This record gives sequence, structure tokens and C-alpha cells, in this order.
Amino acid sequence: MTGFNAAYGAVFTAVKAKLTYVPAIPYSAAIPAHDGIPEVPEVLAVPASGVASLKTVVLGEQFTLGDLPKAIINAEESPINQAALGSSLSVKVNFSIVCVIRDYAPKDWFIDIIPVMADVVDAILADADVVRKATK
Repeated sequence: MTGFNAAYGAVFTAVKAKLTYVPAIPYSAAIPAHDGIPEVPEVLAVPASGVASLKTVVLGEQFTLGDLPKAIINAEESPINQAALGSSLSVKVNFSIVCVIRDYAPKDWFIDIIPVMADVVDAILADADVVRKATK
């Protein structure tokens, strides 16, 4: 069992990891050693993850409005209640994600703004168990 602070922090770390874009790594075959050059090991392919339309994801750190679009994850009030059985407590972890996409008004919300917001929502909803996995 983990402490409350570690479990609470793990939820936000997991959400940030779901949003932070990591580009794909292509497969690279091993190169055998030759002429005094050591062997280069095989590199397995890794698929891209995160939200490609975001440049930055901020969680509890200072930031500037540069490097847009960015997602800012904010912790919100999370009530602690008595669980239904025994002496356990339950915590409903609440947070918001603010998408800062442009520093001026867009020409068309459905072209410039909505797709990035939809990518963020899709990333969170694609793995509804992200919070449960983070706290195990």
C-alpha cells in the first residue's frame, strides 16, 4: 500500500504521461562488430504515444505562453469520504485540463481549436483506467 501523497501524485503523473507526445522509434537491426567497432544492438520499434497536436504539457510547474499549443493540468478540490465498508476512505480526484492553443483569436474554432481539444479528450477517454493503474 502506498501513501496518500504518492498515490495522489501518481494520478497526475499518469495523466501527464497520457498527454505528452513521444514520437515513434523505428526498428533498427543489430550491426555486428567489425574493424574494432563494437556491436550496435538491435533497437525494437516503439509506437508513438501521447497527443501529437500538443507541444507542451504542464503539471505543477511555472510556464510561459510560448510553445503553443499546450495543456495545463490543474489539481482541483478532491473530497475525502468514508468508504462504504470498514475503515477505508475514498477520494474522488478532480482535475481540469486547460488547453492554451493560440495567443490570438482563431479564424475558425472548428479548424484551429476544436481538433486539439478533441485530441486531449480522446487521449484521456481512450484509457479510462489510467487513474486506477497509476495507484496500484
